[in-house]
Amino acid sequence: MELGAFSLTDLSAGTLSPGRVLDIIDYGVFADEAGLDIFGIGEHHTPRFAVSSPAVVLAAIAARTSTITLTSAVSVLSVLDPDRLYQDFAQLDLVSGGRAEITAGRSAYSEPFAVFGVPLDDYDAVFEEKLGLLLALRRNAEVTWTGRFRTPLDHAQIIPRLTHELPVRLGVGGTPASAARAERLGLPVTLALLAGGPDGLTPVVNLYRQTGDEHGHLRGQLGVGVVSHVYVGNSSQDARDTFYPHYRSYFADGRGINLDRATFDRMAAPDGPLVVGSPQEVADKLLRWNEIFELDRFLGQIDIGGLPRDAVFASIERFAVDVAPMLRRKSSHYPSERALTPPPDRPTIQLTRHPRNRITHAHRRPPSICPSRSRDARLRGDEAHPRPQVVAQMEAVKVTRQQMTVLGVIESAATVGLIVGIFLPSLAVVASAGVIAYFLGALVAHLRAQDRNIQGVVVFLLLAVASLTLLLSTQ
Repeated sequence: MELGAFSLTDLSAGTLSPGRVLDIIDYGVFADEAGLDIFGIGEHHTPRFAVSSPAVVLAAIAARTSTITLTSAVSVLSVLDPDRLYQDFAQLDLVSGGRAEITAGRSAYSEPFAVFGVPLDDYDAVFEEKLGLLLALRRNAEVTWTGRFRTPLDHAQIIPRLTHELPVRLGVGGTPASAARAERLGLPVTLALLAGGPDGLTPVVNLYRQTGDEHGHLRGQLGVGVVSHVYVGNSSQDARDTFYPHYRSYFADGRGINLDRATFDRMAAPDGPLVVGSPQEVADKLLRWNEIFELDRFLGQIDIGGLPRDAVFASIERFAVDVAPMLRRKSSHYPSERALTPPPDRPTIQLTRHPRNRITHAHRRPPSICPSRSRDARLRGDEAHPRPQVVAQMEAVKVTRQQMTVLGVIESAATVGLIVGIFLPSLAVVASAGVIAYFLGALVAHLRAQDRNIQGVVVFLLLAVASLTLLLSTQ
């Protein structure tokens, strides 16, 4: 079972689009470093959301990541031109080194149909036609096509072309007919489990697989994914107390619903749709869902209702570091090595991570500890090796790895000097002066990067000055 996170980019609690988009990019980068498999971004065309073009924001994440699959959650195919949608995600696939995916769906809102001039009365027919064209575009380098809702194509060559078929899934809200359509077309499906319990989706999944049997698709050939709202806390009580106010705000802002605490607690119960709780509770719930549905993936919406950045990062970290290893050890449906490596005719592209511009975005700090692991380690379910805090802090103030090595040698020499200085006071004076110079340099680096996280540097600098003063006064 692949594991991932996604954002629908809601603007609850008075958040503004510019900061929200930058936060989402950080979440995607952190999800990759933490070891998750997938990161998705939703598409919306109403003022309550920050992103109308997932491919653009996913490309920004692609430039700072190396392994995570980047998907839409979902692309509103009903109001889009399939040619343009294919082009955007094929381009993203090239930018990311083969990590792009489209999850196509139909809007839950009516506004986009008016914005793009698509007849709402033909809701289902428009989607069916555009999906057929999208699948033709990913299969064929040259397309001749005629439909009701757009101009024909005559031997059209849509670029860029890929050396493999662009992955496409169908996002389904729970409609049996939509699930049957996905299996009939040979597409994996992602289902939303946002209300009720897993029993409500069982008939949909059964119909999906029954339709697949009728069309000759093998059970293991396609996949069933589930998405839900997620928050992983230190404990059950911590998770619910932290998440509830923001979830209530999300319901009030978007749907005008007053979600009381008792209802919320029932939704977060073991048989409810909310994936909110301690790492063990979250793992137990997802393992149960996996037993029911034989999932190939699970994605959690991680930043709902104005949840603070620090809380989102903490939840992602617990999901990746604490929950994921439990699921991967016990799940028999984790993807094979083949699914995680590019086809032999497609070169692997190594991307270089570029740290955020600290001068422009000095107030937007990623977490100081970013767990990371290789794809092989994730397949084995090994624990992540925490990224050292000092490395993350130095990268944040634009210190290169080579400079870190030099600074490490200086710091080690100063430490040895202080120890030996117990017996040779003159050497201790020199070592203390070196420590003062070291932390003065650190302070200058932080100030140049406009990084306000200087409390630790100042404390150590003052201690070094006090130590030198004491040494001089006793000689």
